[in-house]
Amino acid sequence: MKIDAYYKDIENYILKWNASNERYLNVVSPPYNTEIIFLNLIIRNILDGNKVLYITGENEKNVGILEHMINKKNCKNHVQYYNGKKLHENNKFIICNHENALKLNCDFKLVIYNDIKSFPQYNQSEIISLLKKFNKENCKCIAYSIEAIFKNYKTIHILTNYNRMPVIEPRVISTRININRDMPFLIYEYLKWFVYEKRNVIIPILDTKIMTDFFKYLISSELNLDGKIFMYNKYSTKKSELKSTKGAIIITNDFDAVCTQSKNVSIAVFFYVNNTFNYKTLVYFCGKTGGGLNKRGEVIFVTNKENKQIKMAKNITRNFNKLAWEKGLFSI
Repeated sequence: MKIDAYYKDIENYILKWNASNERYLNVVSPPYNTEIIFLNLIIRNILDGNKVLYITGENEKNVGILEHMINKKNCKNHVQYYNGKKLHENNKFIICNHENALKLNCDFKLVIYNDIKSFPQYNQSEIISLLKKFNKENCKCIAYSIEAIFKNYKTIHILTNYNRMPVIEPRVISTRININRDMPFLIYEYLKWFVYEKRNVIIPILDTKIMTDFFKYLISSELNLDGKIFMYNKYSTKKSELKSTKGAIIITNDFDAVCTQSKNVSIAVFFYVNNTFNYKTLVYFCGKTGGGLNKRGEVIFVTNKENKQIKMAKNITRNFNKLAWEKGLFSI
């Protein structure tokens, strides 16, 4: 991947920070952005003999930074994805998830926590608690997230994703209808339109029982929705069943797995009593509907009352786009 001028400036800023005496850096960005800005930083540390830890929630078989590193002849033999079992102490670059990072007991010169590239599972305090584990005097830490993780430390803002497209801003539909029992007619029309456009609609649901009940509700003959209505349960459904899915409504409790398989998507979030999401998760929903100008999905929040978490998610996505527009960063 060739790095453009805007991202080259960000990369250079990070390299200068690495050469300074400062130990903590926030890199704030829209979700699901590129990791390429850290590539030269990691390579320089490896070649200098430093040990680097890279924490990411990405699936082991689809880690972006790993794909970049295996193409670097002088570095690829230093890389290990640590799955919580055997750690090869001689490797200079260790990649793992949050849970397995808790098992590590070695010193690192640089720790990068990538909270951008996967569905968020940990809040700010949990991330800081993990990074304190590596808080040695000669260790530097970078937190890559939609918000500053380290308070009162230097922050660099990336205002647009690598594709230079705006983050989708959510459409909030408030209704007096009890959404635990019924669906507003407007949402029904949205679902029909998305299916007609051959666009997958993902409906994330946290609770397995709610997911099953909602699936039964959608397939009822009363709604008469055309197209395939599919339930993807992370405990029982095979990923292969998603590969050819197009123009379908997909109800799931494994959002990242479904979105990896389905690129041209819209997302509908129903705020049931037992299906509430925090602002960080809501922003990540907005970040997953990317794509080219003609393939932009929509994100819809369906709720009886617009709560604080929804308002915060709207403000974050709007602020990214507002600042990027003002600086002329979009490629549209």
